[in-house]
Amino acid sequence: MARIAKDSGLGRESLYKALGAGARPRYETVSAVLRALGVKLTIVAGDRQPRSTASRRKAFSETGRRFRHRTKKATGRL
Repeated sequence: MARIAKDSGLGRESLYKALGAGARPRYETVSAVLRALGVKLTIVAGDRQPRSTASRRKAFSETGRRFRHRTKKATGRL
C-alpha cells in the first residue's frame, strides 16, 4: 500500500481513507491509483439499438400521463 501511495502521489492514510468501506473517492483519486498499478481504464459504448418513432411517442405519452396524474392528485385539479 505504501508503494501505491507513493507512486500515485497520495498519502498512505489518504489512500486507506479513500478506498475504505463506504468511501466515495473522486475520479482523480481512482485514476491516480489505477495509474500507479499500471492499469488502463477504458470506457466503451455498448451496442444500443435506436428507438423507433412509435416507441418514443409511446414513452412520451406515458410520461405525460403520469405527470398529469400526479399534478391532479397533488392539487386536486389539472
